[in-house]
Amino acid sequence: MLVTFKAPIEKVSLTDNVATFTTLGIHEFTEGQSVIITGCGTPYNGTRVVLADNLGQYTFSQSITNADLLEANVIPSGVAALSGGSTYVGNAAVQSAVYTVSVEVFQARLAGGGQIEGVDFTSTPFRMGRSLFNKCVGLLGSYMDTESMAL
Repeated sequence: MLVTFKAPIEKVSLTDNVATFTTLGIHEFTEGQSVIITGCGTPYNGTRVVLADNLGQYTFSQSITNADLLEANVIPSGVAALSGGSTYVGNAAVQSAVYTVSVEVFQARLAGGGQIEGVDFTSTPFRMGRSLFNKCVGLLGSYMDTESMAL
């Protein structure tokens, strides 16, 4: 599994239509990214763009039209996560891994008896197994979530 870039939210506040979120750890969000907020209650929940205001290692802001709200702890912690659809768009390593898997699946479906010939014209019946996984891990190694069970 790839890293999802999410962070637990500890505190929220809203002043002059700018919501400020404080995370428990370093969030790694940048200005202009769409972040999904859940578990923080109204009016904070939803998908909005990260602003440059108050952007730090543990804080980020989003524009929300609402009356001012005092800073409050979020119990249990809310969650801020990057929108999954845009996290790895345009990433060359992810595109190469998708292309590799697509080619192998396409060839396995078309090859008679599942026998695919490699570049050296040797029969390779096990290309969809561990070797394909290893190719993809080689491409995506720096993006793998080390806390997942996929490894």
